[in-house]
Amino acid sequence: LGFFFGKSWNLLEQYIKGAGLVLLGAGAVAFIVYRIIRRRKKNSQAMAIDKP
Repeated sequence: LGFFFGKSWNLLEQYIKGAGLVLLGAGAVAFIVYRIIRRRKKNSQAMAIDKP
């Protein structure tokens, strides 16, 4: 890392911070999508059981 950024630790810190925020956001979106899919699947199975 020192070769690419030299003495610019502030720039390196900004990149690491930005990448962390992107990963956090992607994880949150993946969790929400997982919960929605799971809930829809559960509801569709319950509807199939209720139908005569």
